Amino acid sequence: MERFRQRYGIALTKKKLQEIILMLMAWEAVFAFSYLGYIELPAISTTTLHILVIVAAMILGAQGSVPVVCVFAVTSMWNGTYSLSQLDRIFSPFASGMPLGSIMLAFARVLFAAGAGWLFDLYFRKPRRYVYLGIAGIAATSTFLHGLCVFAALYCSFPMLRHPLGSD
Repeated sequence: MERFRQRYGIALTKKKLQEIILMLMAWEAVFAFSYLGYIELPAISTTTLHILVIVAAMILGAQGSVPVVCVFAVTSMWNGTYSLSQLDRIFSPFASGMPLGSIMLAFARVLFAAGAGWLFDLYFRKPRRYVYLGIAGIAATSTFLHGLCVFAALYCSFPMLRHPLGSD
């Protein structure tokens, strides 16, 4: 957490670290159960919850982003269980009919959080001249990484989604 002290001028104790993680987890839950977290479209819902995970990865690295993404994974399972959309039900181990595949989707999100934390840790190893451009670039890369992890897990865990629409 030396990076945090250098960047923000605050020495992080274990208690402060836990408080920041808990605050981000609470925000994740607030976003998940409001209109801010899941944007409902006719066929599927899209999410903005990965943004808080990227913020946690930027501030705290992988050790802070993984607990936050666990809230994200649990709320996506909850949302999938009670969603009217068939594609959203894939994220629920109870409603999808393939619980192992749904758990793999949650694990893919944990991999995304660890990867985003690793990218920020790699970037902040030495002082940079254009810090904010680097943060923006890594945030964009992390958003792409989230999509890559989730779609790869969808492809591997749900073979019925592999054929193109209308190819019957």
